[in-house]
Amino acid sequence: MHRRPLPFFFCLALSLSGCATYREQPVDLAAFDAQWRSRHQQGDAVAAFARELYERGAAVPARLTLADGIDLAEAEMLTLLWNPTLRQARAQAGIAAAEAGEAGALDAPEIGFDALHALESMAKPWTLAAAVSFTLPLSGRLGLQRTHAERLAQAERERLLTQEWSTLAVLRDAWIAWSAVSLEQLQAKAFAEEVAQLDAIAARLGAAGELSGIAARAVRIAGLRAGFTAKELAAEAERQRLGLLALMGLAPDAPLTLHPALRLGDDLMQRLGDEQVPDDPRLREALAAHQVAEARLRLEIRRQYPDVKLGLGFEDDRGDQSLGPVIGFSIPLWNTNAQAIAGADATRAATAEQITAAHAAALHDRAQARVVLVDRRTRLAEMEHALVPLIDAQLADSRRLAGLGDLDVALLLEVFDAVWTCKRDLVRLRADLALAHNRLIALALPGWMTSKNQSTAEDAQRAEDAKL
Repeated sequence: MHRRPLPFFFCLALSLSGCATYREQPVDLAAFDAQWRSRHQQGDAVAAFARELYERGAAVPARLTLADGIDLAEAEMLTLLWNPTLRQARAQAGIAAAEAGEAGALDAPEIGFDALHALESMAKPWTLAAAVSFTLPLSGRLGLQRTHAERLAQAERERLLTQEWSTLAVLRDAWIAWSAVSLEQLQAKAFAEEVAQLDAIAARLGAAGELSGIAARAVRIAGLRAGFTAKELAAEAERQRLGLLALMGLAPDAPLTLHPALRLGDDLMQRLGDEQVPDDPRLREALAAHQVAEARLRLEIRRQYPDVKLGLGFEDDRGDQSLGPVIGFSIPLWNTNAQAIAGADATRAATAEQITAAHAAALHDRAQARVVLVDRRTRLAEMEHALVPLIDAQLADSRRLAGLGDLDVALLLEVFDAVWTCKRDLVRLRADLALAHNRLIALALPGWMTSKNQSTAEDAQRAEDAKL
């Protein structure tokens, strides 16, 4: 009876005991739908998230509650917490972070087993051999693997920050556009009511023979057009409101009131003079990608050098047992990892070009954004100080003359149309100014988003956990 090499079976059992097991995790859409449709009632989670951001220096609303409606500052909190695209991006960034946490582990030990049977008949025909070997990472490869994985995770975090900040910029643009359309709709409705009153007067004058049918129809046509415009703007405002709910990660039937605004918050306006080009999201992302390329090149170069395999071998040669060390290493004669090194070197050169391109683009974009900002400020000031007073005076005089009985229907209709057009242009120009502010603000990340100690994704996860 031959004895089996017990170390072999012991190591095999030990290695299998550390293996992970699989468990299926199906997605419960019904549970998600119920949670999603009740988000407008989850004020505690939003407040917890806002407190986390406040501790990192973010400007958050002093009193954050959803019951009295949502303003732009509160909408930003909801977007960071529940926007579906950002939640996907955080999950994607979590892949690199999870892999970085397990990177640089020692290679698994190798177990070999040989069994030979003699062709000739003999008393002990079996030759048995077993060996257990471990890789000694003398080349330093494992440390560089960890560094490369950590740089990849950091690059994903930078990409996530860029996406978060750009999503907030999109939200602000959408909020300003919706606010402008909502105000235009109210103005169009008021204009239609003014024309309706004029139409009633024109009908009485026409019946008395004091107004021609052409003039009366002109008033009726203007009233109908104003009504059509008001309805069209109301439908567009509702469409854009639903788009804002989608950006905030809320259900389309969420019973929440949105408060329009054509001016950004003071905390954002204070950042208009920020000249910190290194805080440009694209530049930070390019710098992080370059660090990944540097780490990869160092790793590929180090992989040229072999690691030593050291182990213990056992042999039973027809009853003669022996035990001894096993040593092995590769000799880099033909395969010196040249292909991987060349690719990593070219990638580093490409990311260097990305950095310079991002730097130039950041300066150009700032210069262009300032030109647009100055233009909108100048045009708005001219309209408010020159055109608006004239329009107001014209409207006041026309109403005064009408009160005295000197009613010129055609002139009054023209004045109403000019007033409505001026108010509409004023709203659009104020919206354009707010958009110009947002365009310049979006070119630099705020300090609270670039905090080294934690990320927005971690804050969002803690807020989600708080409501469970």
